[in-house]
Amino acid sequence: MTYKFFSNCMPVKGANKSIIVDVQRGSYNNIPNSLFEILTTNSILDFEDLKIKFDNSKIIDEYKSFLLKN
Repeated sequence: MTYKFFSNCMPVKGANKSIIVDVQRGSYNNIPNSLFEILTTNSILDFEDLKIKFDNSKIIDEYKSFLLKN
């Protein structure tokens, strides 16, 4: 299954960590810079492909759960 990032949610990179700003809700969530890189380099998120690409299924599963929850 593939996912697309909402246009009202914007990832913003920081020096040590990044955030996702939800302009519609007026909120933000802290994310690691590695998740920022995934979000900005992939327009469509296919978590099964990401597991293969990054060879770390546990982290990718955590990212997926975080994004679906928030």
